[in-house]
Amino acid sequence: MNKINLKAMKRIIYFFYFLLISVVSFSQPNFTSDDIPYLGDRDTLRFLNYQAIDNDLMNETGSNYQWDFSWLPFETFPTFIDTVTYRVPTHAISLSIPDATMEDISFGSSGGHLNVYALRNDSLILYRQGGNLSGGIIFSPPVTDIVFPISYDNQFDSFTEFFIINGGGQTVYIGDRNNSVKYDGYGSLSLPWGNFTDVFRIHKVVKDSTYSIGTTVTYDTYTWYKKGGYVPLLSLQYSGASNLYFVFASLGRGISGPSSIVEIDKAILKAFPIPAENILNIDGCSAQSAKIYSLSGQMIQDYPQISNNRLDVSNIKKGIYIVKVVDNHQKVFSLKLLK
Repeated sequence: MNKINLKAMKRIIYFFYFLLISVVSFSQPNFTSDDIPYLGDRDTLRFLNYQAIDNDLMNETGSNYQWDFSWLPFETFPTFIDTVTYRVPTHAISLSIPDATMEDISFGSSGGHLNVYALRNDSLILYRQGGNLSGGIIFSPPVTDIVFPISYDNQFDSFTEFFIINGGGQTVYIGDRNNSVKYDGYGSLSLPWGNFTDVFRIHKVVKDSTYSIGTTVTYDTYTWYKKGGYVPLLSLQYSGASNLYFVFASLGRGISGPSSIVEIDKAILKAFPIPAENILNIDGCSAQSAKIYSLSGQMIQDYPQISNNRLDVSNIKKGIYIVKVVDNHQKVFSLKLLK
């Protein structure tokens, strides 16, 4: 009888142990497309070049973790500040990519950086990454950077091969990009200027062999995102040398309130033909009204009512414009018009 009771007791203990583990694991929210920056989000960043990070980053994470980076010595570079902006494609390089729907661009002492994306069906597609005018690469084909949602302690993996046609008309393999994104922590984050709760940690490892034949470059980055979107609070990018990292940290101004263009839905509309001659057709919503703006923000044309999802653009001069479309649910969408 005692043996039977002991076995029963062990089973009860194991049951509650696994129940506790399950509750802890599933209590963390999913990392979704609502938790990344989007159109209108912007913030001021602080930067540290080749900062020694002695933390055991791989293991210092988990469920309801408390990260403390309040010791980071940003005062050593008090004027090294970038402004990063997520916006409709405006840069000349971005406009050369027809399917791009969003860019993030940084300005300042770091020399600037430009990434170009599209967010489609909860997939973040990366078209271009690198310096503003040099050092960047336009991916052909574009690469899937991440697919949402990612649940706690799970990861997304993608693999893309790249080819070119050489002078003899032969298809030549030039390399590949192996991308792994893991959501491995959720909790609070302390920075020199404040404490932040409801923070995701995303660990991204990219192995890219397209830069030099026979050589693979590895990018290892830890990024902390505030739940609900906005510019990431902290990003540690391994430099490849010892324990040295490039450190970017948001001053937190972007999380004090909603995005200035929060009404823009993340769903992606399609417009055709491109370029438009007389009529622009909109696909992806039931359009009720629209306005067309220049890249400087000046309203060019107003459509209080739309019939059959068609806009008459015959009177608009040739150029590149932004179209804001309101659907029958009063959601606002943004798309690019090439005339």
